[in-house]
Amino acid sequence: MTPAEEQLHQCLRAHARGAHSSTAAVELVIAHRRWLHRSDFRDPFLFTGSDFDSGEVTTGIDWPTAAIALGQGRLP
Repeated sequence: MTPAEEQLHQCLRAHARGAHSSTAAVELVIAHRRWLHRSDFRDPFLFTGSDFDSGEVTTGIDWPTAAIALGQGRLP
């Protein structure tokens, strides 16, 4: 795993922290080892920001939009 991949995984986990369903979903995406390498998933559905108080950088997945795209056949 590259340092960039490890950093993305850490940022995804940080965003999901505290929400069991989000944590489970993120762990499945990380374990799958394919979706995070696909620009047609990463570019439209991942977003990165900083926590206002701590400054921690997190990356989230826009699950509702990804689910709609999947249902419309825009993701295989």
